[in-house]
Amino acid sequence: MSLFGSPNVDKMLAKKKVIGLIKALDYKKDVGVRQRAAEALGQIDDPRAVAPLIAALHDQEQCVRDAALNVLGDMGERAVKPLLAALHSQEEHVRDAALNVLGDMGERAVKPLIATLKDEDETIRKEAATALGQIGDERAVEPLIATLKDEDEALLMAAVIALGQIGDERAVEPLIAALKHWQQRWQLLDAVRDSTSDLLRAVEAPLITALRDSDKALYRRVRRKLHMQVIITLGRIGSTRAVEPLMAAYKDNDETMRKHAREALKNIGAPDPEYDEFERFSGSGVCDVCNKEIGPGEAYLVPNDTFYASKEYREKMARSGLLFGQSVDDFIAVTKSMDQTAHSAVCSGCKYMFQKKDTI
Repeated sequence: MSLFGSPNVDKMLAKKKVIGLIKALDYKKDVGVRQRAAEALGQIDDPRAVAPLIAALHDQEQCVRDAALNVLGDMGERAVKPLLAALHSQEEHVRDAALNVLGDMGERAVKPLIATLKDEDETIRKEAATALGQIGDERAVEPLIATLKDEDEALLMAAVIALGQIGDERAVEPLIAALKHWQQRWQLLDAVRDSTSDLLRAVEAPLITALRDSDKALYRRVRRKLHMQVIITLGRIGSTRAVEPLMAAYKDNDETMRKHAREALKNIGAPDPEYDEFERFSGSGVCDVCNKEIGPGEAYLVPNDTFYASKEYREKMARSGLLFGQSVDDFIAVTKSMDQTAHSAVCSGCKYMFQKKDTI
């Protein structure tokens, strides 16, 4: 480095003077020197440059930050741990930049990011899940599924989005199970807040810490957002196994929730829940598919030829454990021989199994 003028970056690059270039990276008088120093460190590709380049993400000039980002991205796995450390930065633009570099690294960053899902810092776990979603590597599916049991809703949201970005069907059943778990938990927490039972309050008090009304409103908005993101993710993955919970979500009182559920069903290729092609039954009874009690006027009459030919119905029966060693065909043949009616009654949640698939 010159004693009287600006650092000669080209000369230091030619002699591979890493320490001199690191010092030039912090040369306050000339933004051009700092930018060229970052680019030169990338050409030398020395591990000693990683930490100073991450520090350069704090530079006031965009061109210096961009140069540092590009070099870090090219360094690959060596830069992963320092970049993960940069996720702890108090400056949002540094955290975002580090996260983007990790996402751009692809498979080289997957293993260390998966390990970071167990970090003690909730923010770091969330950002690691976000980066894994950007990368889209299937190795992250099971670790991301494991985070669905976490209590931090920001991490849950990031994990749900990441699983949707990866699009692996292994996530479908865990997402459905998590959705049911969250719904039950939310209902219980609401019951606790609204209850006068000392016993019930004592059981759940450590989990809710006596929320005020204003906190309760915020809590409901957060859980609603998470619920909607699960619906969007299930639609993005596109598995028919998600149809039943999505049909249930369509019955929600929230118009936005119904909109997302209907769009997700469309993405899967399920029938439109707003389309009725079956006659309503005025009486009450029991659904011939799920055995759920149906109130007056809530049942749909499905012609038996359509009912027994349904692929979705056959698949459901095959999974039900009710065949007692019979094949699905044998079970249906026996059932049809005993059925003296022309129609079967189904609830609104099972109706989709028998609708034409072009009614979206």
